[in-house]
Amino acid sequence: MHFPQWVDLKGQDVAPDTVHQIVCMVDPIADKSWIRIRSKRGSSIQTDGIHEKDKIYPGSEEQETLSEGVKVLKGEYVVKAIRQFDMDQCIIFCRTKLDCDNLEAYLKIQQKDWSCACLHADRSPDERTANLKKFKEGEVRFLICTDVAARGIDVRGIPYVINMTLPPPEDKSSYLHRIGRVGRAERMGLALSFVATVPEKVWYHQCRQRTCSDTRRCAIWYDEISVS
Repeated sequence: MHFPQWVDLKGQDVAPDTVHQIVCMVDPIADKSWIRIRSKRGSSIQTDGIHEKDKIYPGSEEQETLSEGVKVLKGEYVVKAIRQFDMDQCIIFCRTKLDCDNLEAYLKIQQKDWSCACLHADRSPDERTANLKKFKEGEVRFLICTDVAARGIDVRGIPYVINMTLPPPEDKSSYLHRIGRVGRAERMGLALSFVATVPEKVWYHQCRQRTCSDTRRCAIWYDEISVS
């Protein structure tokens, strides 16, 4: 072609005007409530087990200790946000399938009427379809999902979205996709993101095993401050 022109009908991805974005810092040094919460059996969220073999010293500022504190506080902050804003419906994004399962179990023991459902790759297609249908019809208040499972779902106008963990910096589109689930002309939406002030140790599996506890090979330190 001679003198071709590019016509962009979609435009640049931007955050919707109807979405109010809030960042909540998760600081395990300033907020030591996680020590008390973690010490009471069954009162904190089940973490991902990445620090199971690490020595955690509550009150210290060791890297592994603070990472565990972040995980406990994020679960607690989700509960506080739900109560503070009296959320009727919310989509909650987690980084891994395990995080989704742990949060689902934690919310269900917090209050009896907090109905939850998960969307992630370990749930069968039939279960994911049923869970999404229940959420759309209002039978389920909280839809907990990973980015992969949430891609392509037709759910808009939800009043709240919680980012329990931010997506990686190279995946800006995932963040915009997440917050694009909330807000419409008749009702503003709120996107609440929890950002850890210290690096968090997370699973990043390099092996092909479905269950793995090799933290040397299959874990990374994730710094949310650098991507927020």
